[in-house]
Amino acid sequence: MLIDQDGQPVGLDSAEDKSGENPHATFDALYALARRVLAYDPAAGWDLIATDDPVTFFDWDGQQVICKAFAADNRTWLLVALAPAEKPYKQALAKTIKALHAILTPPVPKQSRPKKPRVKK
Repeated sequence: MLIDQDGQPVGLDSAEDKSGENPHATFDALYALARRVLAYDPAAGWDLIATDDPVTFFDWDGQQVICKAFAADNRTWLLVALAPAEKPYKQALAKTIKALHAILTPPVPKQSRPKKPRVKK
């Protein structure tokens, strides 16, 4: 789930959800957790999680809910991911954030360099 700096959900990918859970219930639970993380301290909600390390929560079965803030296009975004118990997630999370960063940040036009005059020898 991707959430913007205003706390609004922007996107959700539940294609990999093999838990058999209701995807709407999963969405509601992740969104509620993300809103609680953001609202923990309204004055510094983003500062609580805008660190290099993600904030991780565990359920009774050991599943992990990872909240990771990142900046793209002068905005702060929150990525909320559900990871299976005892499975590594850091590389997948880093690749996802890199891909999202590429999508959310508009390309900077290349400045054309002045051409050097050709010198005949």
